Amino acid sequence: MNIELQSKLFKLRSVLNSISDASYAYKTLYNKYRLDSLDDKQAKQIIKAYEELILQVRNSIQNTENGQTRMDKNS
Repeated sequence: MNIELQSKLFKLRSVLNSISDASYAYKTLYNKYRLDSLDDKQAKQIIKAYEELILQVRNSIQNTENGQTRMDKNS
């Protein structure tokens, strides 16, 4: 396998691992902090945590799209 392909595979794996980590964090928060048991303060904290996870996934996807655009032009 050439270096360019291997590098691309590593980058994509990194993105997918980031998404997997965010998914695991979400599932953990979801199971630990059920909606029916939250007070307003906890709900605000969970909202912030969820927004951060969404941002993490969005950034991972955007980085991949930007990388693919550059890689496609070079191919």
